[in-house]
This record gives sequence, structure tokens and C-alpha cells, in this order.
Amino acid sequence: MPRTATRSTVAAGVLSLLCCGLGQLYNGQTLKGVALFSGAIIASRVYNLLGIIIIFFAIFDASTTATKINHGKVPFNGKSILFWPVVILYIILIIVVILFVGTLAAGLESFSNF
Repeated sequence: MPRTATRSTVAAGVLSLLCCGLGQLYNGQTLKGVALFSGAIIASRVYNLLGIIIIFFAIFDASTTATKINHGKVPFNGKSILFWPVVILYIILIIVVILFVGTLAAGLESFSNF
């Protein structure tokens, strides 16, 4: 039986902006989230604009789906089981990039002292 829950339309949209399909995982739509993520990657390899279009669609879809969940038009069975693992991987990726950029900047700084 579906639970009543409030989904933030802003959070759903921002999550899809950060990682295409993450807003769908937040809304409990695992298959749609994985499909949009995969589609954005494949489409970006074919033609960059296509990937951007899919990302904008994911943002729009996540926000409107959150609204539909709030109005009881779409059932909500809880966040996708993939939501937290993806969030954790995304945080790890951000930390690795920050460390890499910091190491690169320190290396360039020591190189410029020669």
C-alpha cells in the first residue's frame, strides 16, 4: 500500500540537476532514474546537445512527479534503494576531484618555483 509522503519539488529538480536521474530515485522511480542516467550518458557521447536535453527533461520530470506525488496522483513507495548509494558515490567523487585539483595546484605551484 502506497504511503503518503511529501516530496520537495525543488529537491527533486536540484538532485536531477546534480546527477541526471537522481531526482527520479528520490521520487522512488528506480527504473526511470537509471534509464535517464544511462540515456544522458549515451546521448552525450553521440551529440552533446542531446544529453543536455535529456538532463533538462529529467529535471522537469522529477519536479512534476514530486508535485503529482504530493497531490496523490502518483503513488509513492519510498525512495529508491539506489538513492543513498548514488548520493554517497557522488560525494566521494566530489571529494576526489577536490583533492585532485588541490594536488594539481600544489604541483604546479612547486613547478613554478624552479
